[in-house]
Amino acid sequence: MYGNALGPATLSTPTFAANATAYPTSLAGTQVTFDGVAAPILYVVSGQIGLQVPFEVSGKTTTHVQVNVNGQLSNEVDLNAVPLTPGMWPTAVNQDGTYNSASNPASGGQGISFYVTGAGQTSPALTDGQFVLDATHLPTANTVVTIGGQTATVLYAGSAPDSVSGQFQIAVQIPGGIAASSTVPVTLSIGGVMAQSGYMIALK
Repeated sequence: MYGNALGPATLSTPTFAANATAYPTSLAGTQVTFDGVAAPILYVVSGQIGLQVPFEVSGKTTTHVQVNVNGQLSNEVDLNAVPLTPGMWPTAVNQDGTYNSASNPASGGQGISFYVTGAGQTSPALTDGQFVLDATHLPTANTVVTIGGQTATVLYAGSAPDSVSGQFQIAVQIPGGIAASSTVPVTLSIGGVMAQSGYMIALK
């Protein structure tokens, strides 16, 4: 979220207690609400807030957003809401745990992982800002990945372990027979909703 006077002049991030289980909903005097529900805040600085849209928005077509900075309320903004808006993080991870790149391509038949947000709620359900420690929370919508125009076998699709609720990890097996290239196209569909176009990986 971008704006003016949204928080302190210098970047502020949470400090977690040993028994913490989730990100805070207030940080450095800043709180953001969606229809009155406070959102988990990842970081805040004067011109920008990193946050997670609360799961309570699910099922709505619009949501009313407002920022509270030390008791001063911003204007209220109405945003459209949809069940799913999958988006892929810009990096892919090869089977050996290294980042995929033109100088470090993957091979057909190997596994490769992507990180995704906007995939909606899981089963069993997660809560806002919750720390995720395992791989037991799976999306309720079907996941389809293609690489180089071929459908890839999905090995795992669900919450990303050692992450935060709302971040997903998708691991697939790269189909064989795809020509070596540093710009092999990848598509992702969750629940029939396509992620952004233009995502590429490198294959040898």
